[in-house]
Amino acid sequence: MKYSWALMKKSCGIVAKGEPLFRENEFPKGVYLIHSGSVKISKSDEEGRELIVRLAKRGDFVGYRALLCNDRYQASAFALEDTYYCF
Repeated sequence: MKYSWALMKKSCGIVAKGEPLFRENEFPKGVYLIHSGSVKISKSDEEGRELIVRLAKRGDFVGYRALLCNDRYQASAFALEDTYYCF
């Protein structure tokens, strides 16, 4: 998939505590910048248990690896608290 960077636009929003920014195995559509709040990046193991990969906070980017590799998300991102982000 090729992207036309000139057509990409910034949008901002709020994701409520416990809600996903993105889920494992989805295709990325952009990159998220956390402006306030925090996000847990986690993935499921073979037995379905959740493994926390890292925590993202204000100023962190999430979702960029899958976008740069032109691949699906290898992990999910869920808000640990109400989180304001830009996409």
